[in-house]
Amino acid sequence: MDNSQQKSIRQKLNYHQDKGVYKKNILGGSIIATIIAATPLLFNLYQGVPDVEVWDTFLFTYKSGWYESVAVSFWSLTTSIIPLMLLLIWFFTNKHWWYHALLVPIAMYIYQIIEILDGDMKFTD
Repeated sequence: MDNSQQKSIRQKLNYHQDKGVYKKNILGGSIIATIIAATPLLFNLYQGVPDVEVWDTFLFTYKSGWYESVAVSFWSLTTSIIPLMLLLIWFFTNKHWWYHALLVPIAMYIYQIIEILDGDMKFTD
């Protein structure tokens, strides 16, 4: 085999490897873009929750506790979960050196979610 044939074979192999990586990147990017585009819908999911103190479904029973309304409890959760989700996407897709600074607001939102659940579940330290 001469050099031109070897080069042609290497280029074909690299093309097929790059094509697989390209498809994987397109799929991952499409999933992330869909999640980001769906955030307004996800944020408004709390509107489908009834304004009662105890919510009985076929899967679970949820007692709102401190909030005295399941709708208020879920609204509080969505106002912390949605920004946390967007920050996590930003953190894991960022390629810059400063992306570790995103850990501060991520930790803050995690703490807020724990406090929201703590008010409902009466955790003690």
